[in-house]
Amino acid sequence: MQSVDEDFEIIEYNSSKRDDSNVRLNIYLDSSDMPEISYKLTPEILEENTVSGEGWYKYRYVIAKENFKKDGVYNINLTTRDEAGNVCLNDRYAHMDIEFRVDATKPELSSVLGLNKTIYNAENVKITYKIFDFIGLKSVKVYIDKALVDEVEDFYDITSYEGSFEIKEGTNQNIRFIIEDIAGNITDTDKDEDFNSAKVAEFKRTVTVSTNFFVRFVANKPLMYGSISGMVAMVALGTGIGIKRRRRKVKNG
Repeated sequence: MQSVDEDFEIIEYNSSKRDDSNVRLNIYLDSSDMPEISYKLTPEILEENTVSGEGWYKYRYVIAKENFKKDGVYNINLTTRDEAGNVCLNDRYAHMDIEFRVDATKPELSSVLGLNKTIYNAENVKITYKIFDFIGLKSVKVYIDKALVDEVEDFYDITSYEGSFEIKEGTNQNIRFIIEDIAGNITDTDKDEDFNSAKVAEFKRTVTVSTNFFVRFVANKPLMYGSISGMVAMVALGTGIGIKRRRRKVKNG
């Protein structure tokens, strides 16, 4: 989950009264015991216990959502003892174990190798990349223009992955990474907010790959415009010299 938006609630049922001096509530964040916990509890009699003649008690523990503001893996352990000496531990049984993850941080594109230039003199270019998420990755998709060229949804290591793909010959090809974590946070390099953030390693989004000199020349806009400007200047200079020579001939005539 990306956030805990409501208070967390645990309900305990007991046929005997709880011994208030033997109640322990622990919250662990990434295996470390949180020193300060905000919670409240409310005891109430539910119904008559026909077997023992005593009342059933319902204890409600309300844990404030403010305890879960940070990203990480949370474990909640509740240990209580009643007046009869019975001990209840929620983590004693697998179905009562309380563990969940909070992740409000987008996954990272931590490295991209092979996309440091916009123009390549090659038939194809191999690109390698690394992604990371502290809590867990759900998927990664790589597009060249609108074509899906790489997709992974099954990770051996749920927090990190290294992949690769090839860019074949073509002009002004748009490279796009879409990375999603298990909490639903998405990093999309087509969005400037994500592309320019610290979560995305530097790379060129638009790439031309070709062995054709003319294709590379046209794709290199500064070089092409500079060459055209130079040619125009030379033509203008030549025209000016020609006009001056003609004027001199007219005067001499």
